[in-house]
Amino acid sequence: MVDARQFVARAVLAAHPARPGRALAVLRESQWWEPERMEELRVAALRNVLDAAAAVPFHDERMRAAGLVPSDVRSVEDVAALPPLERGDLQRLGVDGLRVPGRHGLRCASSGSTGTPVEGLWPREMIAWSDADDRRCNGWLGVAPGERRVWLAASPSTASLRRRLASALTNVTLVPSRTLAGPEVVDALAESLDRRPAALVWGQSNGLYAFARGLLDAGRRVRVGACWSEGNHLPGYYREPIEEALGCRVLERYGSWETGMIAHQCPEEQSYHVSAETVLIEIVRDDGRAAAPGEIGHILVTQLRNDAMPLLRYRIGDLAIPTEAERCSCGRRLPLLGTLVGRSNELLRAGDGGLVLPEHVSALMTSLRESVVEFQVVQHDDLHVSVKVVQRDSPPPEPVRERVASGIDELLRLRGAAHVERVDSIPLSTSGKLRHIVVADRAGADPER
Repeated sequence: MVDARQFVARAVLAAHPARPGRALAVLRESQWWEPERMEELRVAALRNVLDAAAAVPFHDERMRAAGLVPSDVRSVEDVAALPPLERGDLQRLGVDGLRVPGRHGLRCASSGSTGTPVEGLWPREMIAWSDADDRRCNGWLGVAPGERRVWLAASPSTASLRRRLASALTNVTLVPSRTLAGPEVVDALAESLDRRPAALVWGQSNGLYAFARGLLDAGRRVRVGACWSEGNHLPGYYREPIEEALGCRVLERYGSWETGMIAHQCPEEQSYHVSAETVLIEIVRDDGRAAAPGEIGHILVTQLRNDAMPLLRYRIGDLAIPTEAERCSCGRRLPLLGTLVGRSNELLRAGDGGLVLPEHVSALMTSLRESVVEFQVVQHDDLHVSVKVVQRDSPPPEPVRERVASGIDELLRLRGAAHVERVDSIPLSTSGKLRHIVVADRAGADPER
């Protein structure tokens, strides 16, 4: 039965000028298409974006140098002739330097959690395709438009009156995730969910974990229909408590403010389905060539529905490992992303010159979760690390800190590398994220705190 809030939300969504009707109809069918038919759709979208990009001097110069003519494009792989668009290019040029003349859209800024924020421009068509992609993937979880959703929002801007009004009209309960440190907020949200269950809860992984931890510490549980984690990598350290507290599986979706959503985890196999109709993804090695399955590479993103400020082969700053699998067992034919590793500045450097993946640190802390509530590992330029841990009083905390230190030393293959300190809390970044691993730059500057 549709309640009044859901009825109003559906009416508001249907009246939105960027409503995703046509795009949603395409996406519901195209996820099942054979690769050849999907390639035709993507090539047509890529040609359109390249045509628009040719009106931007920065892109035009690169396309001419590469001999890339939009009308000659026969495969999405042809875009690999262009050099990557670096984050520094985006910071230097900004919206004004990359905007297609005469085109307009909604300005969106990245969180800036790892440095200077960058801005993007979303035209109406991109908003419609993005909303359609969101509805399609929510549908995988059984979430229908207008059903109650709860957003544990990280950015302070989401607490604005305008944002709260828009959320209320679309049946979204907005809770600033920073407030979840207070037990009274956790209790109030739990009471709200008991009275009126939510079809979906979503937010950054550390916000979801803070809510779950608050519930579990109070001996409470709630039941929601589904959960998306986004905006911050979901470590295994977080997954079990969130699923226990919310009574559902938590799945991850991957994207950014600059590019829109890139991939969603499949509810059946938990592989990452790329939103192939809206973005093109490449995973490349340091030398620019395609990474092979099993190799760590840099993610490059090309937007296929943004002809106002095209991002072509944008190095988003994240790392992934390509998969050998060509298709998911769920039957959808969307490309598979592989394994998300984390940000390129989240790899610890070992004493023998190797690298330590974030998941290895997460596995260590997961094994000590009976004591360790939260953590942050900061590596300095001399390879030594400072480790902050929030701990419970029982079991005795000191022996656990000794195990953390020895475990980090073993991962780094460097004796005496880790100094572990117990703290009451770990500050969040300006965007509300908790950075579990922070690495100093190679020039010796202190890492961002």
